[in-house]
Amino acid sequence: MSNLAARLATAAVAVPVVLAGLYYLPPVATFVTASLLTACGAYEVLGLHGHGRWSLSRVVGSLLGAGIVVAGYLTSSTPESLLIILACLIMMTLTLGLLGEDEPSLAGRKMTGLLVAVLYPGLFFLLISLMRRDVPDGPGWIVLSLKTAFFSDTGAYFAGRFLGKHKLAPRLSPSKTVEGAMGGLAAGLLSGLMAHFWYLPGLPLLDAMALGVAGSAVGQVGDLVESLMKRASGTKDAGAFFPGHGGVMDRMDAAVFVVGLVWLYLHVRGVA
Repeated sequence: MSNLAARLATAAVAVPVVLAGLYYLPPVATFVTASLLTACGAYEVLGLHGHGRWSLSRVVGSLLGAGIVVAGYLTSSTPESLLIILACLIMMTLTLGLLGEDEPSLAGRKMTGLLVAVLYPGLFFLLISLMRRDVPDGPGWIVLSLKTAFFSDTGAYFAGRFLGKHKLAPRLSPSKTVEGAMGGLAAGLLSGLMAHFWYLPGLPLLDAMALGVAGSAVGQVGDLVESLMKRASGTKDAGAFFPGHGGVMDRMDAAVFVVGLVWLYLHVRGVA
């Protein structure tokens, strides 16, 4: 099976499962799923930063990442408590980085990786959990976030494949092109329009268009961030969680950035 066929087959299974879970299962199901995906994502990021497979720092760091989601979900009504717990988790993460006998430069890289691995997936998956539980039409906003990222990725892939001539960021991802990026923005716009006319009718048309384009832009930045980490570690994929798509963060690298943008929009509107 080709990589494209594997990607399509995985999407054909995953999309109905995700939609059914968001719309028909209680919010706690999203919370549990987000916690598990955070642990997997943190494990992958730690691998990119030199932590050995099933090493103590990698296992505990993954659990600390999931701890961000758990702590935020349970204390979201009291921001002060969340900040205290978050500070404690960060201190535990940095302390964990002191373990081992690596020489200082490698130990410093691993400590930085721990902090990134705990906060990077954890905070964004926490926002997904809170969006599902606390925001009116929460499933629709999550779908908008995920769909915009995936539409952008697909639009960029096909536009780059058939029209791409000018490299976008050759040092980070040689296959990405300016034409592909434009195709991604167009696909993001389509995602926003679909949300307005289909499942988020309360989202104003201009806001939907702006969110679609801006979501695609920040999603492509998130993709490049992940590309930088993978290139620095000499790794093609962060993991193999999704057949044809790579690991959790290979698939969610753009989506987590879009989730952050959508949450900011909801906060400015006074919804979140």
